[in-house]
Amino acid sequence: MKAKKGRLRSGLLYKQMLRIFGFSTIFFSYIFISNAPPEQTLNYYALMYMSLGSVFGVVFFVAVIYNMYKEPVEFKVLLIGPPQSGKTIFITVMLHKLKDFLDERLLFTFDDRNTIAAIAKGIEYLTNQQWLPSTNGSANSYKIRAKIGTRIFNDSMKINVVDMPFKPKVTPAEGDNPPNINYGDLIGTLKNYDGLMLFIDSQVVVGNRPISIDELQDLYIPLLKELPRDGGEGSKTSIPVAIIFSKTDSIEFLMNPLAMRKFIPKLLEACKKECKNYRMFYVSSIGNVDALNMPLPSLPSKNVIDPMTWTVKAWE
Repeated sequence: MKAKKGRLRSGLLYKQMLRIFGFSTIFFSYIFISNAPPEQTLNYYALMYMSLGSVFGVVFFVAVIYNMYKEPVEFKVLLIGPPQSGKTIFITVMLHKLKDFLDERLLFTFDDRNTIAAIAKGIEYLTNQQWLPSTNGSANSYKIRAKIGTRIFNDSMKINVVDMPFKPKVTPAEGDNPPNINYGDLIGTLKNYDGLMLFIDSQVVVGNRPISIDELQDLYIPLLKELPRDGGEGSKTSIPVAIIFSKTDSIEFLMNPLAMRKFIPKLLEACKKECKNYRMFYVSSIGNVDALNMPLPSLPSKNVIDPMTWTVKAWE
């Protein structure tokens, strides 16, 4: 299946307009030079440039107005990871921090009441040193908006981040054959998304979770092969894939971003083969915990907004 079209187009639109204007100027200059009487050359040039400038000005003005009022581009991001890996806390803190994100080419805004309420409720829990209630395996959707580009040359985006339950059923196969993995509806759902975030609880790496890091890699790798392709089967997907190590504050003394690479060699190799854009992130949603293993009220998070900002820019 091919990747959905609908990349951000305003910059390409204006560049194409300038290119056409340049070619038109050269073409009509040649025509006027070939046909204008010697004594009227200056008048012909003035007429040509006034005509081309007027036409281009009107077209450019219409393009700017159209770009300001056109429908936002829809961008859907899927976040998956095993239960209890910290996805809901990550999304809550990430979106909370995005409100204050400043970049000359990227701005995030919030207008969805459900999302605003969910963020506020989650931050209230955390700043009161309480953990968020369990989602009980239900999918959660968070909607925000973004504007990417300059003040004039920009595109508006409607971003939908979906935290989806990830509980594939693994059935051992006979002999040396790989196990059978039943992802349920996830494979079909995956084809409707424009960005993918693969969540890895850092505690998995040190063996403090029921699933091992090798087992988790084996669950994630087949999903990469199901991502839509611009060039059809055999080509690499243009869907940006973010690999997120969470809860790194708890094992920071053992690992760093470079060291993390050695724990997921199969997954990184699959990304290299299947993806045009992929990147690994080393984040902590809460930064640290107190003596009672509760979040600190100040929420000194680490690198928590990087996966989202990179995913948006990589898709552009």
